[in-house]
Amino acid sequence: MREKEKMQKIEIDFENLKRASDAEKQQLKDARSSELGMLQSQLNEERITRMEKDMQLNEVKHALEDTQRKRDEAKRAMQEAMKQMHESEEKFHGMRNKISDAKLLMNQNEKLHHELNIETDHRKELITNWRT
Repeated sequence: MREKEKMQKIEIDFENLKRASDAEKQQLKDARSSELGMLQSQLNEERITRMEKDMQLNEVKHALEDTQRKRDEAKRAMQEAMKQMHESEEKFHGMRNKISDAKLLMNQNEKLHHELNIETDHRKELITNWRT
């Protein structure tokens, strides 16, 4: 809005310039040039400020994207680690079950071996008794 008002003022000054004497015309021209120069400077400063803010915004966007990408990578790595941990736990339980089964088989084997020894001793005794 300010710029519009300033532009209107400049237009009014221009109208007055037409009516004024040469000296006044020169003063008005100088004032107008000065105001235009100031307006141009302000406009350039605003453009530079806007460009700087845009650059900062882009930097923040890139940082946010990098953070999001790293977060996603960390999430995938965590999921993969949990999957591997679950698989390892399943293997561990499977090995534990196999060890328990092996212990049972060994106990049964020892029991059968003991019974076989008893039976062998008993048959030897029968054979010895039969011969005598």
